[in-house]
Amino acid sequence: MSRRRGFTLVELLVVIGIIAVLIAILLPALTKAQEQARTTQCLSNLRQIGTALNMYASESGGWLCPAWVQNPAGNGPGLEHYATMLVGMKYLRAPSQVDEHEVTSQGESVFRCPNGLDIKHVVGPGAKVLSDPTTKQDSRGAMYWRRESIDGANRWLGSGNMIDTWYAVNGFDTAGGATAKVMIDKQELWPFRKLRRNADGSVDGKLTRMTKFKKASELILMFDGLRMLDANSNRINARHNKQKYTNFMMADGHCETIETKSTPDLTTAQWQQVDKSIFNPWPSPKWRLDQ
Repeated sequence: MSRRRGFTLVELLVVIGIIAVLIAILLPALTKAQEQARTTQCLSNLRQIGTALNMYASESGGWLCPAWVQNPAGNGPGLEHYATMLVGMKYLRAPSQVDEHEVTSQGESVFRCPNGLDIKHVVGPGAKVLSDPTTKQDSRGAMYWRRESIDGANRWLGSGNMIDTWYAVNGFDTAGGATAKVMIDKQELWPFRKLRRNADGSVDGKLTRMTKFKKASELILMFDGLRMLDANSNRINARHNKQKYTNFMMADGHCETIETKSTPDLTTAQWQQVDKSIFNPWPSPKWRLDQ
């Protein structure tokens, strides 16, 4: 009668060692594939938003959607936001949040970056106010921004939608109390603009026509970042491939993954100055309309 021979301890250790080596070889490749999938999903989100912006423009005389609409007092959360407008006008679908003060976001949407943080960035009065990111790798730059389409006497759309977004627009904001002229002058070098609805129903501010963009394939409209560029280089967030790359959506609708360290690292004064020498020559991608 034959005797069944089992594995010896040495043989078991060899098998375990081989399995460990295979795991060590395959795990980085799997991790890299997962990261690439998240980057690709993020690019897909930006493309869909870009398509919605183009649909808005084609039905609005060529005008680019406002970055946001300020209330008559020029302070507070505002009346409208690019995300609430695109959802409210049925160009995109996204879950409406139900609680302004809830710190986590509910549901998936094209406005959610897969590498973003499920933490709301809070500004204004309150105990949990968060400051701006201080580097491009700062985790605060990966947080989301919540805005609501406000109903009431001075409403814009007034849909009531409360939308969270992990993407920033390429525009420059100004102080809440700025006059219409200052607001227009300060913003005119960037593609996205804000408007202000006054108590008498009039509107301050001036939008830009997408058909007038020069080098649309190189001009940035939106990117992985917090709220709005607002002449703050640290709002460009490095979210992909070990915090080394950032996704961008250009004015012609195509999207790119760009090494974050190649993006500008300028002071607010340098971003704003009319002296074009700092931008001449300026490599692709372009940020200001005069580049």
